[in-house]
Order: sequence, then C-alpha cells, then structure tokens
Amino acid sequence: TRKDVLLDANAALDYLVDRSKGNKIVVYGQSLGGNLAGKLVEQNREKVNAMVAEGAFSSHKDIAAKSASLLGRIFVSEGYSIKKSIENIQVPVLIIHSTEDETIPFKMAEKIFKRANDPKELYAITKCHMCGPMFYEEEIGAKIKQMLK
Repeated sequence: TRKDVLLDANAALDYLVDRSKGNKIVVYGQSLGGNLAGKLVEQNREKVNAMVAEGAFSSHKDIAAKSASLLGRIFVSEGYSIKKSIENIQVPVLIIHSTEDETIPFKMAEKIFKRANDPKELYAITKCHMCGPMFYEEEIGAKIKQMLK
C-alpha cells in the first residue's frame, strides 16, 4: 500500500541518517518514488538537505485522470501527493523531467515546480521516462552539488 511504502521510505531514511556521519542527505525519487519523495521530505525536514524528483507525477488523481479522465480522478484516492507536499518543503528542490516522457506528461513537472518554494530548479531533459541518470549523469551530479553549497 502507499502507506506501507511511506513507512519503508521513512525506515530507509532513518537507516541512512544513522550512518551518514554528518554527510548531507539528498532524497532522489523517480516516477512513483518522486511522488513519495515529496511526502518523505515533508515529514523529515530536519534530516534532509535537498530533494530531487525525476519523472514524478503531480498526484495519484492527476495520473489516473491521464488514463481514465474524470472517472480516474473520482475513483482513485489521493493519500499524499508531491503537489501538496512540495509547498511545505524548505530545502533546495530539483525537478527533472523529460519533455519527451510518454509515461508522465511534462506539464505535471511544471505543476510541481510552480508550487515549490525557492530555491528550486526545473531541469528539462530529453529522452525517455526516468532516463536522466543514464544520459545526464554529469549534469545532474553538478546540479545536486550546487544545491548542497
């Protein structure tokens, strides 16, 4: 369930923080994980130094509506969504999304970005859904390093 995935993400973050030895923590979520990352960071503001969401959908209702229009929006429960969580996040945020993404529309990244607090960046890439690390490894790494300065 979404609730269980969030519990697992919190446990994983706690595990990482306990072993970080003072290093900075960046939460990086892709697609469904990008949506989850927003809620995780919202719940753990003091533990996280930055957040990256790549190929994330703005909400469960929004992505359901993509496939099933109004019925998807009516019958899918929200639980949590990055478009709501992002408003409560005060760490640097990097939104990465492909303009060629056929799975999650680019407009969802724009919706998330619009609601995010500064400092924030929307990094538009090309190629497939969640292909950022494969094709843009150096650029993404540089952007994350800049976020942590």
